[in-house]
Amino acid sequence: MTLRKVKKRSQGRTKYLVVASIILLTIIIIAVVVATNIQPPKPKASEYFSVVAIGAIGWNTTSPNTVAVKSLYLTLTPIMGDAHEIYVYYEGASDTIEPEPYNGSVLKGHAWEVEIQFSTYIAPVVNGKLKFFELITIDSMETAKSDPMTITLARDNVTILPGSATG
Repeated sequence: MTLRKVKKRSQGRTKYLVVASIILLTIIIIAVVVATNIQPPKPKASEYFSVVAIGAIGWNTTSPNTVAVKSLYLTLTPIMGDAHEIYVYYEGASDTIEPEPYNGSVLKGHAWEVEIQFSTYIAPVVNGKLKFFELITIDSMETAKSDPMTITLARDNVTILPGSATG
């Protein structure tokens, strides 16, 4: 074999190795970029927020097992991080009055007070606690779309107004 043929073969292998190395490096870079852009699943609002019913205003009904609620007061505290663009939705009570969504930020550990006003919501009383069954859904930029949550409130924390819900 002549020196010229050996040199030509060597150049061909070198080109092949360079092209293969570039392709391999490109695949590795793409894999790293894709792997770093994968977002972990967002937590549910019930995990991201501490939701505490702090009070309510309403009337006694003719049944000792229900209370007609006009207003429900909650505190939402982000416990996993700051919360942005918090929306509170009210399910199952078509006559609720929704306040404006909160478009600002609530810092981790800081409480945000929410007042929910109803025309009237008849809350059942179970073991001395009012139950708001699957009524409230909370969403924010940091949470996954969540299912409505059940809120409980001790009957002792309800301010009972004189009269009745109808007059």
